Amino acid sequence: MSDKRFGKVKSIDLTQQHFGRLLVLGRSVVRQQNRAALWHCLCRCGNEIVARSDALRSGKVVSCGCWKNEKLTARMTTHGMTKTRTFSAWQAMKKRCVSHPRYKGIIICKRWRQSFANFLADMGECPAGLTLDRINNKGNYEPANCRWATWKHEANNRSNNIHALFAA
Repeated sequence: MSDKRFGKVKSIDLTQQHFGRLLVLGRSVVRQQNRAALWHCLCRCGNEIVARSDALRSGKVVSCGCWKNEKLTARMTTHGMTKTRTFSAWQAMKKRCVSHPRYKGIIICKRWRQSFANFLADMGECPAGLTLDRINNKGNYEPANCRWATWKHEANNRSNNIHALFAA
């Protein structure tokens, strides 16, 4: 709106209005850019920014930048379990079958090779103190032949383990 009598442009007071994650605290002490009013805003995350009134009202500015970062992080995160025992077990299984000579001929089922999400859906999360174990050591890594087992149980299931029977 312009006031023709004084040649000035009246600005709309945005104080205490919300725009996305921003709450307008008041006019900024910073000088105007291109005759647009600047507003001092508080973001929901606690950061403070200065934004132009037209950018606030059009929806171009809705946060201090935290919302954009959250969206980017969510898009780049596939399952959020990279640093868990379950993910480590899945990676170790894949590495063993590719590079370890003792595992030559042992394959991982196609479903588990395709994605960690499939492995997680079939096996569930690794309970504390357990490791991935094949029930039949000559069998492949697949849902019907794998379980979470203790180190002791896994050691007793090794193919080079000798079971001795003692008569009393």
